[in-house]
Amino acid sequence: MSSASAPSFTLRYFPAPGLSETIRLLLTAAKVNWQEEHPEWPAEKSNQLFGRLPVLIEKSTSGEPDLVISES
Repeated sequence: MSSASAPSFTLRYFPAPGLSETIRLLLTAAKVNWQEEHPEWPAEKSNQLFGRLPVLIEKSTSGEPDLVISES
C-alpha cells in the first residue's frame, strides 16, 4: 500500500484475494494513496452499500467520501 499520510481511497473486503484483487493491483499500479479495511462479517453487512463487498471509497482531501462503488 502507498505510504503517503492520508489515504485517498479505501477498499473494504475480506483479507483474501477474491473479487478485490484486481482493485488492489490497479490501485497499486496507479501509485495512488489507498488503505484496506476488513469489516467484521456478517455483523457489518447491513452497513455496506447493497450489503455486499468489495466496496471502494474515494475520499476528498477533507477525508469525506466523494464516491462509493460497490458490488451490486
